[in-house]
Amino acid sequence: MPIQGSSRSLANLFEPLMLSSIRMDDRSTARKRAMFYRLILFESSLFLLAWILAWAMGIPWLGNGPWNWHGWVLGITSILPMISMYLWLLQSRWEPCREMRCMMKETVLPIFKHCSCLQLALLSGVAGISEEVLFRGLIQGGLQPGLGTPLAILISATLFGACHALSRFYFLLATLIGVYMSLLYLATDQLLSPIVAHAGYDFFVLMHYLKRP
Repeated sequence: MPIQGSSRSLANLFEPLMLSSIRMDDRSTARKRAMFYRLILFESSLFLLAWILAWAMGIPWLGNGPWNWHGWVLGITSILPMISMYLWLLQSRWEPCREMRCMMKETVLPIFKHCSCLQLALLSGVAGISEEVLFRGLIQGGLQPGLGTPLAILISATLFGACHALSRFYFLLATLIGVYMSLLYLATDQLLSPIVAHAGYDFFVLMHYLKRP
């Protein structure tokens, strides 16, 4: 009997701590869910802003080429070089790559690790659409007639990199990806392929990095 009484006393002692821990976990989950919806809202607002500015300035932000299955196929196949780069970055022992992996573990993983596949797909799709409309459709498309193609690509890609500059090395990588997307947009004269490539790459990276053991 004394042992049972002692067990009950210990249970009563630790019960408030356990309940407090559960409440903290619930608040943490709620904050992460709120962060996800804020990101969706932010990316959507970028699309709305870019669409309004392009419409006001008469910029053909969708491009002049047709949106058809060729654009889908080209967009999907254009993901492969970026995936190859990503997989190399995960395995490389080069110090900037190691620092980038640590940065992703500290900043990206805590925000998205509890997201479902559907949520990751939604975020990737919204980001692919909004960012390509902004950087390729509006900025590159708007600057190209007056400044010329090389400078328009340089400016749009640099701004794209700056908006993803979690570190100097990541800024460089994002700028190179921006150049790649700009060349894809230039080669096809339609925004479908860059959108598909961007969204597909984001989804692959999030799924692979966050869901791997």
